Amino acid sequence: TDFSSSPVSVSHAKLPDYQTLKLQVGIDNGQFNAQLYINNLTNEDALIGYSSNGGAALTGQGTVIQPRTVGVFAGYKF
Repeated sequence: TDFSSSPVSVSHAKLPDYQTLKLQVGIDNGQFNAQLYINNLTNEDALIGYSSNGGAALTGQGTVIQPRTVGVFAGYKF
């Protein structure tokens, strides 16, 4: 048959721990509101996903978190 009863050997790489910091401040006077936000304030470069696809010496592809992101939200009530 095309099937085997022998177990499949799978290698797993332990991903390192990481921490991120998110900052958000804002104002609201009832008619105008604004918020400033910063995601990943410390610009952590963390690996959150990895696939070796059977590569030698665990070479493969990794996914990292989004780098530091700064943005503004603003609104006005007419």
